[in-house]
Amino acid sequence: MKVRDVPELCHRYTDHHVKSIISNAGEIGSLPEDNLEIAFASNVFEHLLSKQQLFEIYCDIHQVLRKGRKLPIIQPTITYPYRGYWDFIDHFKPLTENSLDETLIIKIFKISECIPQSLPFSVSSSPSESRKLPSLYLKIPPLWRIFGRQQSVVGVKP
Repeated sequence: MKVRDVPELCHRYTDHHVKSIISNAGEIGSLPEDNLEIAFASNVFEHLLSKQQLFEIYCDIHQVLRKGRKLPIIQPTITYPYRGYWDFIDHFKPLTENSLDETLIIKIFKISECIPQSLPFSVSSSPSESRKLPSLYLKIPPLWRIFGRQQSVVGVKP
C-alpha cells in the first residue's frame, strides 16, 4: 500500500456517514475545538524529531477531540524489536508502552486500554502477509506475545 492510496481506502472502507480527515499530524490543531468523535494514530510518533512535537500533537488532539472520545494509537515499541526498530532511517523517537502512556497522561488523557504486544512490526515480516491471516491473528491473542512488536494504546479525553 502506498501513502497516496490511503484516502481512497478510507473512503472505500468507512460508512457513508463517516467523514475521514487525513492530515499531517501537525495540522490537526487547525480543526474546530471539540469537533472529532475519534482521532486515530498509526505509526506516527516514532517519526517525530522531538518530545516537544509529541506533546504539541497530543495537546492539539485533546483540543479537537470531544469529551469522552477516544484516541486509539498503534505504535511500534522499542521494547520488543530493539534492533529492528532502528532499521528504519526515519525512526527518531524511541517509545515503549510506558513512555507512550506517560505522555498521554501528562497531556490529560486517561488510558482505557494498553496492549504492549499486539500487531507484528511490519506486514512483510509477519504472518499477516496473507489477506486471510490478519483477522485470524487478531482472534488469537496468545499469538500476539510471539509476533507482536507494536503496542496498542487507547487514550480517552475525560
